[in-house]
Amino acid sequence: MPAEACELSNPAVGKISEKNHSVSTIVPKKAVTVIDARRAGQSMTRSKYVSLIVSRWLADGCPPVNDADKAVRTLNSLSSIEKLTRKAS
Repeated sequence: MPAEACELSNPAVGKISEKNHSVSTIVPKKAVTVIDARRAGQSMTRSKYVSLIVSRWLADGCPPVNDADKAVRTLNSLSSIEKLTRKAS
């Protein structure tokens, strides 16, 4: 395929893709119903609303989303502390 065929036709899309990635997921119908209700009247797509949820999670410091996530974060924290302790010895 020629290099020209791979070029983006819209430079703005290229700028967006430098800092962002698309993520696709499947969620329960109930979640879509709630998302649609919350985004109603805001002229916002489902994707944009879900993106705001993720942005909020990041702004809140990425708190664990379930017990397994919390356990992994705790283990990773302990591992980091152990590495620092070894270096200090």
